[in-house]
Amino acid sequence: MSGPYVIGCDVGSQGTNAALYSVDGTLRCFRVRTAPACVPRPAWAEQDPEDWTRALHATIARLLKTVPEGRPR
Repeated sequence: MSGPYVIGCDVGSQGTNAALYSVDGTLRCFRVRTAPACVPRPAWAEQDPEDWTRALHATIARLLKTVPEGRPR
């Protein structure tokens, strides 16, 4: 596997998905991290945006570890 690569991310209420693709569109790696939710009352759900940011950083870091050329600078 060699670059260049493209990373696609989806951040949502269930969790964060990140995928690493070759520029030809071939999926090379996929990572998921769930996001905690607080339910203070019935039918309510709250999430901390910082949890989303942490999940995004964590999934991208895990993807970059799969790149044989090493982490881009």
